[in-house]
Amino acid sequence: MLFRSRRWKVRVAYDPRNSEVVFLHLPGMNALEPCQLLKKDSRFKGCSWREIDEFFQWQNESRERFEPAARQSKAEFNAIRDRIVSAAEERREAARSGLSKSERLRGVRENREQARELDRPTQQLGPTPPGSERQGGVPPLADPVTAKAGNHAYVPAPSLLEKLRQKRDEKWSQNEKESSGVEAGFGSVWQE
Repeated sequence: MLFRSRRWKVRVAYDPRNSEVVFLHLPGMNALEPCQLLKKDSRFKGCSWREIDEFFQWQNESRERFEPAARQSKAEFNAIRDRIVSAAEERREAARSGLSKSERLRGVRENREQARELDRPTQQLGPTPPGSERQGGVPPLADPVTAKAGNHAYVPAPSLLEKLRQKRDEKWSQNEKESSGVEAGFGSVWQE
């Protein structure tokens, strides 16, 4: 059984001026089998074999020409990513410095217990009794200030995702300000 990914060489006859048909030499027979272009190669319909060779040479040259730029771009992206990750790791270590594991985890148990209490009504099966819906929202979680050990309080590691969102929002608001200024400029040009 042959696999589709395998390739093999066969003898063909063709007209160098027309790439739409090639003639396959069938082994053991003196007949030629005409083979048409596939739909995926229909872009070569009406082209000569020389034009097709030139197309593939051009494609290879283009790939070779733009490959260094693509590699450079990828290297710059990786460098920026590595810089962001190392800065975040440094900030995390700075936030954790001087705190023991128990000091960092202080208050977690109370927060977990409060979250369970808040989820209990929603986790029950069946309809909720009338008037049992909470009024006024969610109570606050344990205050990290109360979970101090000496003069050290729990400081969560900064979220890189949150910083990226803030930067995106800043850029959007900056773009909105710039675009509103441009529109105002156009209004003065069209006055009669």
